Amino acid sequence: MKLLRSIIISFSVACAAFASTLYVSCTKESCAIVCANGGVCNGAVCICATGYEGSNCQIASRQKFLGSWTIHETGTISNPAEFPVSIDTIHADTITRIRIMNFYNKYPTPVFAYVSNGTSLSIPTQIMPNSDTVSGWGTYATSSTCPTGKIFLYFKIGSTSGVDNFGDSTGSPAILGCY
Repeated sequence: MKLLRSIIISFSVACAAFASTLYVSCTKESCAIVCANGGVCNGAVCICATGYEGSNCQIASRQKFLGSWTIHETGTISNPAEFPVSIDTIHADTITRIRIMNFYNKYPTPVFAYVSNGTSLSIPTQIMPNSDTVSGWGTYATSSTCPTGKIFLYFKIGSTSGVDNFGDSTGSPAILGCY
């Protein structure tokens, strides 16, 4: 009986030692990078939270849209026009919201848009002070001929004069930046 008991205890101790060695050697590999702004490390890559991009989620996706731009546009009702607009984040309630000033070269109040997927924006339907409605979407792109980037805006303005369309369903998109 003593021999059996001694064998069982020895076997149990050996199993415990083996299991603890195995556990210590098989712990999950730690992440070698630090992800900012709520990003989560997955292996050696950061998975960024909405509104951020970059190798460490260190860049706000809306950053590339911000600044002073010259817009080139021709609508289905309006004539070709070129005028300045500015895009900023003043009064932005989320990391994805931007404010476009001098939209349509007409409105004294801003048009708000939301950046998604790093290169896309949406302009939800908004009613301007003169009762015009604005809605649309846009994309941001760079190229060898325009390394600073440009924005293509596809939108429509509804007013008592009709619908002025800028590529939303007809017409050409407005272009901000390199032309």
